[in-house]
Amino acid sequence: MAPHRGILRQLDDALAPGDALVTLERTSLKVDAASLLWERSQRAAGYETVGSMSIDASVQGGWDYLVCRSDELQKGGSDGVSTYEDETPNSMWNKDLIPLGCLGLGAADISHKLRVLVHHAKLKTGSDRALENWRWTRIGLVTDQGTERLLADSPNILGIQDVEQVLTEYRAGRLELLPSKPENWLFPRLVGVTGPLHIAWNAYETAVKGSAKWDEHETFLRSVLYFLGTKATNQIFLDKCVPELAERRLFRGWKHHVIDWKWEYMEEAYQKLVKAIDCFFRRFDAKKFLENDGEDS
Repeated sequence: MAPHRGILRQLDDALAPGDALVTLERTSLKVDAASLLWERSQRAAGYETVGSMSIDASVQGGWDYLVCRSDELQKGGSDGVSTYEDETPNSMWNKDLIPLGCLGLGAADISHKLRVLVHHAKLKTGSDRALENWRWTRIGLVTDQGTERLLADSPNILGIQDVEQVLTEYRAGRLELLPSKPENWLFPRLVGVTGPLHIAWNAYETAVKGSAKWDEHETFLRSVLYFLGTKATNQIFLDKCVPELAERRLFRGWKHHVIDWKWEYMEEAYQKLVKAIDCFFRRFDAKKFLENDGEDS
């Protein structure tokens, strides 16, 4: 990193007085920030990239976060840092994460995700010129079936403050996205690709729902999940019907009391049911469950 000394010093200088410097004490955060500034300096030196992105949102600790992984083929710039002596391009394959974006509490609309993506793309590239080059060299976007897939066909947004206005113009039909005007797309050369696991999952959902027994099974499934996923009924069931500690552990931590074909909902529900359903049928006693303990109902 000799040609670009002082990156960590740049990071310290960029922090405004009063910022929580303690958050930068973690080495991983320093490395991430240094890598970001290093990439900016490489782009400023003229190195070229072409790549794809994988985007998804996930809930962690009650907050929604937008994660975007970038897979890029990089070719060295004109400063000699990334080229051989004979000027043969020194290309390399790189994978990294665009700075993590917080969507807030349950935010999942396309305008909010688009705003976060544009903001963090600006952080990644560091200049309007580099951002323009970056958006033209994104050729693939892998997503699930959620709102992220709409990012592949989004109109170009110059600034995060323009997101709502541009989307309003687009939805009203006043902004045309035509092959003859590729610059109007945020990613003019990008092709959206649904992840292969989600394609298989969608096919599985279609096949299951086509079964003559699905409606009956879904009714049963919803009833059991609602019963075990509701804190009050779950606790009464454990107190009155499940005396053994090892069996009680099977019914702890049920987060969902509804059934949904979202991947994480169905997977988690069935993983728990497979382990607990036999015990549930063996231990459930309607008479014990409904009996009054002598308290006013």
